[in-house]
Amino acid sequence: MLLCDIKKEEILSHKLLKLNEDAVGIYEYAYTLLRYHLDYKSVLAEYRNLRISIENNRTYEEASNLYKMEMKLKLRYYGLPEKIALFIYWIISDFGESIGRAIFWIIVAIFSIPLIALIKEYGLTPQVLEFYKIKFEELIFDTITAFFQLSIEKNHFMKNWEVVIRIASLLLLGNLYIAVRRKLSRK
Repeated sequence: MLLCDIKKEEILSHKLLKLNEDAVGIYEYAYTLLRYHLDYKSVLAEYRNLRISIENNRTYEEASNLYKMEMKLKLRYYGLPEKIALFIYWIISDFGESIGRAIFWIIVAIFSIPLIALIKEYGLTPQVLEFYKIKFEELIFDTITAFFQLSIEKNHFMKNWEVVIRIASLLLLGNLYIAVRRKLSRK
């Protein structure tokens, strides 16, 4: 069976992708037809080539979907460290495609790191939760200060957590930057 019979040729044709109004699911259909004839590196190369072609024609939503499919395919075949990194990348910002998801995780980190620090230091007691409510503004201010790479005063409680906050900041702000850069470069 030849790789370029009519059905496969139709699927890989960008004109079909662009003109066909019922193109939802076409990528999955293409994958099911081609998966036995191509190894994963060939499929990745096709995803990438199609994505670049589609980006050049300024249909960015389809290009974004192909990029996500490319990254999910990489998740299946990479080693454990790469899988963990890609999984975190997916959770934080949908592979750099979602500004909203990145902002959500930044807000979650800013509000939860002080609470985690208090629970780790004193345990989960009603007094800790009351202390969190009383010192809320100070704890959040210290977290935001460290989050944006500024220094926390030495006598503050969050000073011990400054390194953790800075590492979380690098990951989360880096993902936000990637997502914003992708969105702006596609305009």
